[in-house]
Amino acid sequence: MASESAGRLPDTVLAAWQHEVTAAELSPVLPDGCQDLICRIDAGQPPHWFVSPLATATEQVASPGGCRYLGFRLHPGTRIDTTGLLAAVASRAPDARSEIGNLLADFTRRDPATQEILATLAEVATPAAARQRLGIRERTLERLCRRDTGQTAGFWIALARVRRAAVAINSELPLTDIAGLCGYADQAHLNRAFRRWFAASPAQFRRSPQLLSLARASGFATDPI
Repeated sequence: MASESAGRLPDTVLAAWQHEVTAAELSPVLPDGCQDLICRIDAGQPPHWFVSPLATATEQVASPGGCRYLGFRLHPGTRIDTTGLLAAVASRAPDARSEIGNLLADFTRRDPATQEILATLAEVATPAAARQRLGIRERTLERLCRRDTGQTAGFWIALARVRRAAVAINSELPLTDIAGLCGYADQAHLNRAFRRWFAASPAQFRRSPQLLSLARASGFATDPI
């Protein structure tokens, strides 16, 4: 999957990307904390636009040979008027990047309070630490997280930790050292997290060029919120 910077796209867009499928494939999609506006283009078929759900675990996506994907990855926590956005893009050419960018500006937005919360959750080890730094109560933190992301504060902390570990796996560091550096109690704790989020052990992840490449893609805790 080739990606590019958001450029002149609205500030809700983290990255624009495209992917061409030459032969039928089954590809993993790792949880990255983002939703994407995606257009799938199959030969002889009208373009199909959709907004991806927030992934909570690795999924396998089947694609036939000859299809093409164009996507716009949105910042974590972006509010999306999905119905309005999909209705607006339905009549647009998939490659009309400036037009799609204008529509994304109209139908998506970033709430400053939500962005501050997510930036904090990406850095702390516990929800209690986040509440202390933000100066808000537990009920307020959880209410805002669920309202704007559909997930708990604990979800975002765990996702940030495992994504940092997935990037660190692409090194010569022993797994025990990576576990300690990324906030896991021990290697067994790291193993459980990888199997929960990525359906693979750290050792399997380390041996897969595809998974290592996907771990470096833009997303939560690897890019500025």
